[in-house]
Amino acid sequence: MGEFSFLAWPTEYRRISQYFGANPQNYAQFGLPGHEGVDIVAPPGSQVFCVAAGRVSRVITDPGAHSYGIHVRVQHQDGYQTLYAHLQEARVREEQDVEAGQVIGLADNTGNSFGSHLHLGLKKAGAKVGAWPREIIDPTPFLLPMLSWQKPAGPYVEGWVLAAAVTLAGDLAQVNAGGARVRLAPNRAALVAEGTILIVTARPRSGFLPVQLPQAVVDTAPAAPVTPDPPPSANTLDGWALGRHLIQVGHLGISGPHGLELRLAPYRQAPILALVKSDRTVTILGHGRDEFLPVRVAQEAFLSGPPQDAASPRPESTAPAPPTGRAAAYLGWLSVGHLSLNGGQAAVRREGADLLNAPQPDGQPFGFVRGFANVTVAG
Repeated sequence: MGEFSFLAWPTEYRRISQYFGANPQNYAQFGLPGHEGVDIVAPPGSQVFCVAAGRVSRVITDPGAHSYGIHVRVQHQDGYQTLYAHLQEARVREEQDVEAGQVIGLADNTGNSFGSHLHLGLKKAGAKVGAWPREIIDPTPFLLPMLSWQKPAGPYVEGWVLAAAVTLAGDLAQVNAGGARVRLAPNRAALVAEGTILIVTARPRSGFLPVQLPQAVVDTAPAAPVTPDPPPSANTLDGWALGRHLIQVGHLGISGPHGLELRLAPYRQAPILALVKSDRTVTILGHGRDEFLPVRVAQEAFLSGPPQDAASPRPESTAPAPPTGRAAAYLGWLSVGHLSLNGGQAAVRREGADLLNAPQPDGQPFGFVRGFANVTVAG
């Protein structure tokens, strides 16, 4: 018996609609760092196949008994277990031996689901990968060989793409469902269709992957709007930003997936003048100081702020003293719209949020809580 692998694609459609680890803001309430499996296109009533030989270990036929709805689990060699969720019906029974490619059910939308698809999960006995609980591992590497990725033909164009918008396999990447915006220059981008294969040329930096894509793709892809290099007459604000949160191209920079904190001075405790949206163009004004770069940002790129007198720091009286000790914390107010609540705890949504000194829209921000951070609801 050889090393465990998938020998059959699990649906009639070779297309992934949601990848492993995607949308962490939606899964934090369940104690998960992201989507715990792979969603694969499967219309209602279409067939679902077992990916490898094994024995059925569990069958749930009550659609309301579990968040997975009607689902099947199959035990395989080497401690692997596959899960097939949100089914219309199961066509196997517990303790039944099954083969790769055997129909084990029909697809649907039962359980905690918002559209017909197959949720495929994978576990391995004894596995502990990062923050993933319950022996969960990523099925993607087992599926990729069946997608037959091929290196695209040139000539190529250099660009940058958000790492979260693609799935990696060696030196190739495939654009995830929904497509991706590839930056070709600080003020030029193209919208690339899902399924497009890109060539990865280096390690990710500031949340972006450097890639090559065929010139033919660029020629046919629609242009994507970007924030241009702000002209001298634009309403702008000068400040300092962490260099590692920027992709630098000449005198311009592109803000990373979590945006930027624009600070009054080049140190981490300096007052925050404004929060800058992700994937926005800024002008680099000169040489950096320590880990910060001087930048100029157009008003339209702001996520929040600046205050009325943008050149002045926020009043010192609005910010509490810095916390000390292991259990220390800041006490303030966050907009409910920026949170995923779970009882007395909450997860901040991807874009992050201002920490305010009062529960009102014009409350004074005295700090910024990063996306995906866990916070405690104090009252």
